[in-house]
Amino acid sequence: MENNNIITDPSTKATKIATFLCILHCLLSFLAYLPRFQPYIEFKGDNFYNKFPKIWILFSGSFVSDSIFSLFFACLGYIYTSRILERIWGSKEYLRYVTMTCIYANLLQILLIGLLYLITQNKLFLSRKFDTGGALSMAMVIAIAKVFKDISVPTQCGNFKPKYLPFIFYIVSLFFLPISGCDNLLSSIMGTNWAILYLRYLQPHNGKRGDKDVSLDNLIPNPFCSCCSGLQEDDPNDPELANQFRGQARMVTPDGQEYHPPNPDNDRINRPQQPRRDIFTGTAHRIE
Repeated sequence: MENNNIITDPSTKATKIATFLCILHCLLSFLAYLPRFQPYIEFKGDNFYNKFPKIWILFSGSFVSDSIFSLFFACLGYIYTSRILERIWGSKEYLRYVTMTCIYANLLQILLIGLLYLITQNKLFLSRKFDTGGALSMAMVIAIAKVFKDISVPTQCGNFKPKYLPFIFYIVSLFFLPISGCDNLLSSIMGTNWAILYLRYLQPHNGKRGDKDVSLDNLIPNPFCSCCSGLQEDDPNDPELANQFRGQARMVTPDGQEYHPPNPDNDRINRPQQPRRDIFTGTAHRIE
C-alpha cells in the first residue's frame, strides 16, 4: 500500500538535495580546520575582502560547524526539512530558498559587521569568526511554520500549533545564550528577516509573488492564551466556538442533523416504577 504521509514515507528519508547539503556541510567543516583553506571558507570580515572579494564566503559560511554536535543536528535538519518542504515546494524552489537564505542573511551580517567597525574602529569585529548556521536553521523553521500554519497537532496538553515553532526556537536560543554566545541568536535574527521577506514578497504563491498572510505577528502566540490550547481557534466569530465557550457544544450526525444525547435524569423520571419486593415476606409493594 502506498504511504502518502510526508513524515513517515520511507521513500523520502534522504533526498538528493539533502544528501548533497549533508556532504557539503561535512566537507566544508573539515576544510575549515586546515589553516590553508580557512581564509577561503570561514565567515570573517577579513576573509571576505582580503586580497579580493570572496563572494562565495556568503554561501560557505553557513555550512561550517565548530563541533560534531552542531554538524550532526544540521545534517539531521537538512534531511527532515527536505522531506517536508521539497515535496511541497519542489526541488528547485527548496534549493533556491536554501541558497538565497545563506547569501542574503550572511550579507546582512557582513553589513552589520562593517557598521560596527566603522562605529567602534575595533578590528576585532573583522578578525573574529562568526557562526552563521542559525540563519538557515531558523529559515527552515519559519518555512515549516508557514506550510502548517492552519494545522493543529493534538497533544496531551491540548492542540499545538506548528506556526509557533519559531517563537519556541527563539526562547530556546535565549535560554542557551550564555553557553552558545550571541552568534547563533544574531544569525537567527538575520535568517528570520530574510525568510519572512522571501515568503511574503518573492516566493511564487498561487500564480503570484509572495503570500501576504506571512508576517511576524502570525508567528508570535497571544500572551493571553497558551500556544497549546484546544479552546481558542483563529476565528473568534465562529458560532461553534461561541457554543463551546457557553458550554453548549453541538453534536452533529453524519447527515448534518443536530444530535441531542439522552439525559439519564429524564430517563429515570419517565421510566415506570417497578414494584419493590419485601425481602422478608416476599410481598410486592408498589412505590407511589
